[in-house]
Amino acid sequence: MSDMSVVRRTSWKVITSGTAVVMMAFAGSAWAVDIPGGLPGNVLPNPDMETITRFTDHINDPGIPNMNNWADYWHHSQNATWSNGTTDPVVSGVHSLFIFDNTAAGPFSKEEFRSFATDIPIDPATGMIATSLSFRWNWAYDITGGIDPRFNALFRFSNAPNFSLDLGPPVLQVPVFTDKPNTADPITGDLLFEQQDITIAIPAGALTYDILFQTADNSGAGGGVDSTGTMFIDDVTVSLTAPVITLAGDLNGDGFVGINDLNIVLGAWNQNVPPANPLADPSGDGFVGIDDLNTVLGNWNAGTPPGAGAAVPEPATLALLGLGGLAMLKRRRA
Repeated sequence: MSDMSVVRRTSWKVITSGTAVVMMAFAGSAWAVDIPGGLPGNVLPNPDMETITRFTDHINDPGIPNMNNWADYWHHSQNATWSNGTTDPVVSGVHSLFIFDNTAAGPFSKEEFRSFATDIPIDPATGMIATSLSFRWNWAYDITGGIDPRFNALFRFSNAPNFSLDLGPPVLQVPVFTDKPNTADPITGDLLFEQQDITIAIPAGALTYDILFQTADNSGAGGGVDSTGTMFIDDVTVSLTAPVITLAGDLNGDGFVGINDLNIVLGAWNQNVPPANPLADPSGDGFVGIDDLNTVLGNWNAGTPPGAGAAVPEPATLALLGLGGLAMLKRRRA
């Protein structure tokens, strides 16, 4: 069996204000990875679905060996199982999570995989609980039934501490659906994986989260009630949020192009990326040099200053820095 390639990538940013949820698409950034296609600094156990140290057999059928093996750190419903490691699609490794739903209605029509309740991590930069998280997952699906064929991922946050494997009462639920909600058209993904990214602002007071992958309506936030078909999920990772750069030259993502961004470039000057800080290479050419310096200087003072008293070099100083950087670059490449 060969691994199947991710064929599409979709990214979302979720901003919460009170009970309102706003979802915005944004261009994906380049990530260093811990696993193929994963997020750096992953804080979700078992991201690639490869461990199997526990076993639950919902359907005792000797004709279907290992019908309900399951990966650690995930609950599952009756028709959700661990992929067979032979013919089922994967992104990396051997196994993926597999949901099969052949019932359009009834008690077994709400199939899901659900991660164990997980503590929201501490942000080492602030020493406080993280204010937003980035999630990445890969899914492959083929949905054939119903007037509303769709599957979904659901990200839930709770103010309750992590007291069991189940999440406490959620204070925020953010669903991400497959492509065609509220239509009569099947969603045929041909079981080719799509990579998805979402960045979610964590509601105030939240301490824990979990992730659900569902084939049918669950608590008002699932897929189509009458959806049937199959879905595979692989390489699920969660990370502290990396900056999303929307202002040219704003390398640290604080909304202003100034001395802090300049220092990022100068601190990695004449170095290759990696191992140098990738934020210092806005040109994306793998080398921190004059093009990156010019990106900062060419947008100097753009945006909103972070506060009074910020150090802003004089224009003459900036010119000297630019000329000095050019000379250094020429010497290095000579």
